[in-house]
Amino acid sequence: MPENVIAYRFFSLNDKDNNEIKEVTLTIYQPIKNNSGEWSCSYQITEIEDNALYSILGVDALQSIQLAINIIDGLLKGYNRDNENQIVWLDTDFELIRE
Repeated sequence: MPENVIAYRFFSLNDKDNNEIKEVTLTIYQPIKNNSGEWSCSYQITEIEDNALYSILGVDALQSIQLAINIIDGLLKGYNRDNENQIVWLDTDFELIRE
């Protein structure tokens, strides 16, 4: 598992009546340069799906972070679109937008 966390965010998984079921954690790790010169940014979303650690490759560290954030955005929006339970940000009125 990557060592250095560069960002994390806590979400709430809520039922259809907006009652919290459990907390969901998003963690983004510091990009690492591999032997072929590409950069890998790992991320994990716990408490939904399989809790697996995923990585995305970029030509530099910034691109790998940007691609990871784009993928995470799509995963969270897709989860909300496809499930009755919804992921929402804790301690805010902001809700992930369904597309």
